[in-house]
Amino acid sequence: MAFVWDPNLEEEDKNQESMNEAPSIASGSGAQTDLASNGSAQTSSGPTSSGSYQNLNDYINANQGSGFGNQFVGKVSGDVDAANQAQNQAANQFKQKSDQSTVKYDNDVVSSAINDPYSFSQDQNKVNAFQNQLNAKYTGPQSLRDDTSSFNQAAGATKKAEDVTRAAQTEPGRFSLLNNYFGRPEYNQGQQSLDNLLIQGDQGTGQALQQAKQNADQSRMNLQNKEQELQKYAAGNLATTAKTAADVRANTTAAEKAAQDQINANYQAALDRFNSTAVADKNKLASLNLGNDLLSRYGLSSGMQTFGANPADFYDIGMNPTLQNVTDKNLANKYNAYTKLLGENNSFLDPNSVTGDFKSTPTFDANRFNSQIATNKQNYLSGLAKLGKEFSQKNGFGGSSLFQQGLRTTAGGPLTSLRGSDAYFNAMNGANQEDMFNKVYGNDYHINPIDFQGQPGTLFKGGPTDQTDERAYVESVKKLRDQYGYNKKLS
Repeated sequence: MAFVWDPNLEEEDKNQESMNEAPSIASGSGAQTDLASNGSAQTSSGPTSSGSYQNLNDYINANQGSGFGNQFVGKVSGDVDAANQAQNQAANQFKQKSDQSTVKYDNDVVSSAINDPYSFSQDQNKVNAFQNQLNAKYTGPQSLRDDTSSFNQAAGATKKAEDVTRAAQTEPGRFSLLNNYFGRPEYNQGQQSLDNLLIQGDQGTGQALQQAKQNADQSRMNLQNKEQELQKYAAGNLATTAKTAADVRANTTAAEKAAQDQINANYQAALDRFNSTAVADKNKLASLNLGNDLLSRYGLSSGMQTFGANPADFYDIGMNPTLQNVTDKNLANKYNAYTKLLGENNSFLDPNSVTGDFKSTPTFDANRFNSQIATNKQNYLSGLAKLGKEFSQKNGFGGSSLFQQGLRTTAGGPLTSLRGSDAYFNAMNGANQEDMFNKVYGNDYHINPIDFQGQPGTLFKGGPTDQTDERAYVESVKKLRDQYGYNKKLS
């Protein structure tokens, strides 16, 4: 019998054969009912009847304008809805997979690593979280077609919706759909023809099926649009992940550089202080121009003769600043932790070599310095006495003896009455000769003209030989004084 629409049969229909495949469109055969062009039915044999209806007109009148057309349209539209649902499901799954592969910047992790990298690096779980940020890579789908299973389901449902709505526009297609939707063993071609007539004869049903076809066409366009939108979505997640890795590396590298700059700045500051104090003081000592501060600090006096002893030689500059002894251990560990987090080789400063114990503690050994002055002075005076004796012996006894008329003092009177060069120089020491030389020649080593009136202005009586010896003697004393820095004094 022909299908008579009954809402109670809707639930039963849901248990029919799966319709995931596109419907096979074919017209039925062996119809038991012939329909005249005016829509009335003429049976080839037997009484005109369909279930409880006694004739075809009663059946059509009973079902026309009823819910059967709506039910058929609902099934066709259901395929369109299923296509849209499959697309949305595929899009949601795509976004979920894309989001799971997206690495967003984790400010808590990165800030914790940057603020205290040493403590942070002691926790391997934290290190792993940081490495995931630093080495972030997007591994999710980049197009809907990459997710083969979801895409195939959406594409298949969309094609099915197109096929079903297109089939609903033709009689052969509707026959196939009726069989797919309502087919039972007792549902024959005659019944399909009657039901098709109901659909075909209802204007509202036809319009609804046309709208379903437009909806299916729109669904196909929607799938294409979703592909483009999801591709952009994935591109955004890929860019987000790449930016995360770049930002983490840039921020951590900046923190590493700041730590290195701080280490260098601390070292440079210590070096500058060292050069401006310890090194500068040593340079002042070497130049003998100490200034009142150093003279007072080391118990020395201005005008003090050094006799060749350089005070810088008795100055211990102490510990020299280096990266290792200037750098604080915590700062070294901080820098080293940055390099490890970044996966770099720390060739700048090994924290195990850092002591951080630099102290500028220069010292000056005044006792040794004064002792060296005394020794050098004695050597100088001994050399001076040796020169006096040497040149006295050259002149001979009774010849032009030294100080025959006595030493000239500032008052002009005799200083001694010793006669004879050997006797005089054997009796005097270097200190006496120093006093004598200074009074006669002064610091400018000036040789006075010979006075032949009996008042010698030099150590020698006169005559060509004596003048030659006198000049040689003065030059020898000058050379000896230069050797011992006679005129070099502290200031």
